[in-house]
Formats: sequence, structure tokens, C-alpha cells
Amino acid sequence: KLELPAIRQRMVDNLAHVDEKLARRVAEPLGIGAPDARAAAGRPGFRDHRIASTLEESRALSMVDTGDGSVKTRKVAILVADGVDSASLKPIREAIEAAGVTCKVIGPRLGTVASASKRQIEVDATFAAMPSVMFDAVLVPAGKDGIAALAQNGDAVHFVMEAFKHCKAICTVGEGVGLLRALQLGDEPAAAGLVVAKTPVTNLGDNTAALQIATDFMAALARHRHWERVGIDAIPA
Repeated sequence: KLELPAIRQRMVDNLAHVDEKLARRVAEPLGIGAPDARAAAGRPGFRDHRIASTLEESRALSMVDTGDGSVKTRKVAILVADGVDSASLKPIREAIEAAGVTCKVIGPRLGTVASASKRQIEVDATFAAMPSVMFDAVLVPAGKDGIAALAQNGDAVHFVMEAFKHCKAICTVGEGVGLLRALQLGDEPAAAGLVVAKTPVTNLGDNTAALQIATDFMAALARHRHWERVGIDAIPA
């Protein structure tokens, strides 16, 4: 919003005293010269003396230091639309909630959505009302029709792309991977923080495959953010 190039340059030069790398990142999209910490010296308002910081680092506030790797109190958004596969979702959700994770079902509307088996699933919030920044990770369940509906919903698309850009853990089950492909976010299981799983067989009471998905997802969730994820600068979110 600031239109005077000279003032832009002055502000960025001052920022170089805080962090030169950050100053360069700010300068580039502004189309101004490289920041020069020395250029700011002597200007009105510049303080050339150092003040010892009395602040201590807080592990509780750090986004890099994720603590002991626990998933307790982490919040996971479960993205749903009509046609979601509730049968495979149920054991995965139960497993991560048993570990202390808080799950919220996010959908295109309040009320309920109909699963592939016509079971009604209650929606806690909409994509627009509770965006991805409110969550630590995203779970995209299986269900061909549900994934097709999510891919056509702009709010759902933005939700996933923003979570990906913010380096959060994302787990897709079965056809859920199609949403990543549709958004060109990749689908390699080895990619940082992505858990791509086949639809688990849950008939006859065998939840072994579903529990393994939950375990893999929680391992990614425990890291909180996956800063080594590549390609995030190209994500329009």
C-alpha cells in the first residue's frame, strides 16, 4: 500500500538490522534494491546501540520445537461431503481420538452429509467458517463421490491447499488421494508429512489396516509441521 519507493527502501534497510535474510525476502516482491543495514545508520529514528534482550525462549510457543512428540490436544479436520466412506473412516477416527486427538468434521454445509452407505454423518463446521489455520492436520477419507464433490468445492480446495502450504500433516485414504492429484499437490507417500493409504478392509471386524493408517498419520501429526516439504511457494493459498 505504500507507494513511495524511497520509504519502502528505508523500511527494508531497517529490517536488515533484525534479520538480513528476512529483509531480502521482503525486498524482492517490492522490486527494490537489496537491503543494506549500514544504510539505515544515522537516519532519524535509528538506534545504533544494542539492547540486551530480557526475553527467554519458550518451547511452548515454538513452532519448530514440537516437544515430546505427543499428539494429545492436536486438532484434526476430517473433510467430508456426500458419498464419504464412513465404514473405513470410523476405526481411523476412533484410534486417533483414543490417543488424545480432537477431531472435527468439516463439510460444505451444517447438518449432515450422507455417506456412501447412506449413513448420516454430522458436520461440526463448514470449510468457510472453520478454515485450515484452526487445525494441526487434515484427514481426507475414502469415497469416490465424496472426493469428486470436494474437488468441485472452492472452499474445500482452498482448505487443503492452505494446509499443504503450511506444512501440516495430511492423510488421504483410498480415493482421497484423488483430491491431492486434482490439486497437483503430489501423492508420493514419501513426501514430507503426507500419508497416502489404500482403503482399509474393515469387514468381519478386522481393523488392522485401519489402525496402521491411524498409526502412520499420528507419526506425521506428532511432528506438527514438516518444514522440509518442497513446492509450497507455488501454492496459491
